[in-house]
Amino acid sequence: MPNASTSGSLIVKLLQYYKWSFVKFLYEDTPKPWHECQVLLRPIAHTFASNQIRSDNRKITNNDIKDNFKSIFIDFISNNASVSLWCVSPRTFRSAILAANKLGFVNGEYVFIYLDTVLTQENTDEKSLAVRQPWFNPNETISEVNENARRAFETVLFVRQRLYTGERFRRFAADVVEFARDTNRTKQLTHESIGTDETNFYDAVVTYFKALKMHYENHFIQQTADDDEKIIYPSLDAHTFKSMICNRSISGTNRNITLNHICDRIDIGYTVYDLNPDNGELEAVVAYPAEPFSSENKQLQWLNESRLIYFIDKNASFIPDTPRCGFNNIKCPKKTLIPIWGWIIISLSSIIVLLLIVGFVLYRRAKFEAELKAMQWLIKWEDLTTRTLLHNGVATPSFNKLSSSVKRSSVSSYRSTDSESGGQAKQTFTKTAVYKFSKNTAFGKAFISRSNLNQKKNPLEVMLV
Repeated sequence: MPNASTSGSLIVKLLQYYKWSFVKFLYEDTPKPWHECQVLLRPIAHTFASNQIRSDNRKITNNDIKDNFKSIFIDFISNNASVSLWCVSPRTFRSAILAANKLGFVNGEYVFIYLDTVLTQENTDEKSLAVRQPWFNPNETISEVNENARRAFETVLFVRQRLYTGERFRRFAADVVEFARDTNRTKQLTHESIGTDETNFYDAVVTYFKALKMHYENHFIQQTADDDEKIIYPSLDAHTFKSMICNRSISGTNRNITLNHICDRIDIGYTVYDLNPDNGELEAVVAYPAEPFSSENKQLQWLNESRLIYFIDKNASFIPDTPRCGFNNIKCPKKTLIPIWGWIIISLSSIIVLLLIVGFVLYRRAKFEAELKAMQWLIKWEDLTTRTLLHNGVATPSFNKLSSSVKRSSVSSYRSTDSESGGQAKQTFTKTAVYKFSKNTAFGKAFISRSNLNQKKNPLEVMLV
């Protein structure tokens, strides 16, 4: 089928150019007038598969239209595809794009490709409003709706036949409709007007019969027997018949029909149209195949090197195969009062403050102990030797006979208490220790200098309380 193969090749070239590997195909579930979408589905899907492009398809039903296409965008497209291919009526597509704008899909991360393969009287003229501004609805009473549609159509790429119909097409279409009315066969018309599919089919039939006529005109045998003239036609030679169709160009309904050496029609070119944000009109950007039509033209032809495809707001940068936030915003979590990195900073700061406090306490403790060790009067415990203190000439090694109050008092204060009472002196005991006095130590030097005991060599007696 020429339409499917050529348009599918154009879409494949476009997908490969932008490195898109997955596409969703949507078509309308109605037999009239866009039933061609179901016919195009299989050859386009086959073209995708042969070029390592994955695809998925879905019908657009009346329930989807009543739901304002919410399930299509949320459940079908946004799950795993940035590119969707639409083959529906212009009215349905306009409603769908308005829904996409309302749902937030017109953000420069999604692309909508519209297959405008059916040309009718409404869009056969390049100068008509339906062709130049498909987003505009003259019957729309709210201007804001048209403005939203214009904004949404910036993310849309239109795929149309490159060569539009001329006077021959109009005359042919009018003749077919008139014939149907004269013969009461208007019900058999699939469209209210004739489209390119009908003309292409008619051209195929004309091509076949012209080749058939040429074959039999050149190979008939005339015999005469019993005064009766007979014309005998030879059997059909398929190889010879094929050679009469391939590698030739004949006059068709719409334009000249050109076939290559394998009898593929190569005169049906397709073009990608993109909306110009400045004037809101579609402009031809990319064509396939390139003119003049030949089998060697296998690449996209950019019609204007300075005019790239604008996905939105004159942004011509490539749209990734996966949205920036991922499908269903998995890579862009919802914003909170304090983001995750904020909690991380707060936790690290708390740990640092706690470590600083602990370090400061340990530093003060170490400093205090260092100051104690540096003091000259500090006596080491191993430098003391214990002995029993005698009181009133009696020595009793009983340390427990002292009451707790006496233990906390010095000997001199206890004696003063006894003298005041005037009673019999009691024996008092306390544990003492003798410091191994040496002049060479810092403590000994300090003690001798302060006590003026330079001549004495007796050890220092210390009371333990």
